[in-house]
Amino acid sequence: MDTISRVFFLLLLVVGSLGIHDLDPFVGVSHADRHGKVIQSAGHVAVHVPQGKIRIKLRPDLSQPSVDYVVKVAQEKKCGADCTFYRAEQNFLLQGVIRTPVPANRQLGDCPQEFKDKPRSTPCPSHDPNCGCHGPIMYPGMVGWAGGSAGPDFFIYTGNGPATHWNNDHTVWGELADEQSMKVVEAVLREPTNHPPHGMAMLNNVIKFDLAIDDDSSPVDTSL
Repeated sequence: MDTISRVFFLLLLVVGSLGIHDLDPFVGVSHADRHGKVIQSAGHVAVHVPQGKIRIKLRPDLSQPSVDYVVKVAQEKKCGADCTFYRAEQNFLLQGVIRTPVPANRQLGDCPQEFKDKPRSTPCPSHDPNCGCHGPIMYPGMVGWAGGSAGPDFFIYTGNGPATHWNNDHTVWGELADEQSMKVVEAVLREPTNHPPHGMAMLNNVIKFDLAIDDDSSPVDTSL
């Protein structure tokens, strides 16, 4: 992770610790702003991999149904052999899948108010020809569903600055909670891949993970 990306990531952590995400124009409108209600702390989940623990701060203000699904999987400890990371591209993303018996999330995120009237800067990608606005511009450390979908494949963005090339295509449901979590992600990204000259870099050996409510955070409240 280069210096610019680390600065963006640390800035997001500072904003999050102050509890003033509503003032950040890049991460969308808060749940309270859009629904006239105040939600309690979104809480955290932990992704446990052999390299360590990846703490994710949940963002119900960006996608309540996604958070509900992730929390249910974590609470019921349903991640088994089919929860894996399989794609790793340094300075870009770490991608995996949450495939469990829990009924899958089917709902995309809402379009943040500040982006509703803004035109796209690029055409829709071929894998998502009917793309739309489903979340904020992604910054390093943000976590969302892959390919413009509602899951179960997801990724952690680790690129160099804001991902403006994606516009608002992705449903974002979390963000890395601390720099140590980013270090664990970077350790996973250094695992051997197939190193293709073009296209996606897949891990030689998929990495299984467990998903749990994080013991270091307050209880999660995903109620409306």
